[in-house]
Amino acid sequence: MGYGIEILTGNGSLQINSDYTDSGFIVTDKISSTSTVTYDRSKDLVFARPASGGGIVFVGLSITTATGSVTRTFQDTSGSSVNMEVIKGRFCSELTASSGYGLQIFNSDGDLAFDSGQFTGDGGFNLTDYIPSTQVNGQISLSSPLTADGRKYANMDTTAIDNSGDGFYIQYCFRDSGTDDGIFFESYFNLTFEGGTIASFLSNYNPILLGEGGSV
Repeated sequence: MGYGIEILTGNGSLQINSDYTDSGFIVTDKISSTSTVTYDRSKDLVFARPASGGGIVFVGLSITTATGSVTRTFQDTSGSSVNMEVIKGRFCSELTASSGYGLQIFNSDGDLAFDSGQFTGDGGFNLTDYIPSTQVNGQISLSSPLTADGRKYANMDTTAIDNSGDGFYIQYCFRDSGTDDGIFFESYFNLTFEGGTIASFLSNYNPILLGEGGSV
C-alpha cells in the first residue's frame, strides 16, 4: 500500500486498509445460546455455530420472504429448533460514527471503515474463509469440507429451511465428532413424484463466509 493505515491480524489476515473503498466489520451482538435471531436482512450479517460442540448438526434458518427486521428460527431438516452461538454484525458504513475518544478510519470514498467506539464488549470477528458463489455444488462430500474446523462460524443469514410441501433446504452441516470433522454446505429441494422422491442439488447462489470470534 501507499500512504495510509493497514491493520493485520496475528495470522496475517487483512482487517483494515485505508487505500480500499471497503468497510470494516463491527460485531453488534454476541449470543452464547439461542434458537432464534432477530436482524435486519438489508444490513446485518449473522454468523453462527452450534452452541455445544462434539456432534453432528444440520442447521439453517427458517424460510422467510420478508425484508427489513425479521425473526427467524435455527432449525434442522425435521423442523426442530437448534440452539446456536451467534455473532451478529454490520459493515461500518452502515453505522453512524461515534463521538468521544477513540480511533476512526474513513476510506477514500468517505465511508466509515473502522470505529473503535463501536466495540461495546461483544468482541471482534476474523473472516478466515471466503467461497465465491456457485463454487459448491450443494451435495455434501465428506472429503471436501469448506473448512476442517467444525467450530468455526458460518454466515447463516442466507440459509433457508422450508419443510412445507416437497421441502427446500439451504443449510450447513457442522461436524465436530472426531471423524470427518469440518463444516459442509448443502443445498437441495425434494421433488415428490409418482413412485418416490428425488433430491435435486443446487450450488451456492451466495458467497459463503467462515470465521472466528475474538476479543477486542
